[in-house]
Amino acid sequence: MSESEKRPPEKECRRCGHCCQPYFSLYVSEEDEARWQKELREDILRQLRFERENIIWRNDQPVNIKTGETVRRCHWLKKSSDGTTLCAIHDTKPKICKDYTPGGSELCVQYRRVRDYIIGIDLHGTLLEPGEKFPEELAVPVAQELDRLKSKALLWLCTGNDLSFVDKKIPASILEMLDGYVLETGCSLSRDRRTEEVITSADEQHVIKELEQMLRGMNFPELDYFAHRLTTISMFTKNPRQFFHKVKAVVDRTEYQARVSVTYSSVAVDILPRGYDKFRGLYAVSEGRKTIGVA
Repeated sequence: MSESEKRPPEKECRRCGHCCQPYFSLYVSEEDEARWQKELREDILRQLRFERENIIWRNDQPVNIKTGETVRRCHWLKKSSDGTTLCAIHDTKPKICKDYTPGGSELCVQYRRVRDYIIGIDLHGTLLEPGEKFPEELAVPVAQELDRLKSKALLWLCTGNDLSFVDKKIPASILEMLDGYVLETGCSLSRDRRTEEVITSADEQHVIKELEQMLRGMNFPELDYFAHRLTTISMFTKNPRQFFHKVKAVVDRTEYQARVSVTYSSVAVDILPRGYDKFRGLYAVSEGRKTIGVA
């Protein structure tokens, strides 16, 4: 092996700015913001606030909503006296920049062109209190942020109980940004936000229907109601943890025990075909492409 082949990849940042040129904005972590607050870097924090309030993504380009101008690169790339481009906050740059490893053009990911991902937002089980909805004051900034990040994902998805649940709980301005839903804990989908597509097999659906019919006939005193589901069972109750143990004990004594999974949330006991979850639903929509789940 030659000496050059033994040499490890270069990891030291030379502040050349080459890998930063294509970027507009990278993801800033809570750790980054906490560090800048501790360091009293109001200049960085002020720029963050400005971008969040004024920059959206339109036609795959970052646009200043006040001026209509396209913003083409990171605000902190500055020209030095000799004409080279340097990072003005190199000493306290975001973690994502620190983690970047130089060493080849194949590693220079141009974030504006990355569209390999299906991104899923988990709304399931988070807005279940009677009458509770997504706060209206958050609708516009969330929709703007989804729009700004649109060029980085092939699809925006969210999870929910069923179509009516999502439509009732989420403002129209945000629904318009979504491309589909993963429903019933990944057992059904909506690719057009209007119709549901069951991805469980006919045999699995038969098992669920038979089991639901049996459970309905038991008249549990703890049960408030069975929610409408296409291919799962959802039994709402005021004490889901206690009710879960009772229902699971019943199911475990039946012929269906090996065919289903019994779970519970803060409001209900859920039964679904074994092997299904939200990630499986997300994977079904992604058709083998990379996925990112955001809770």
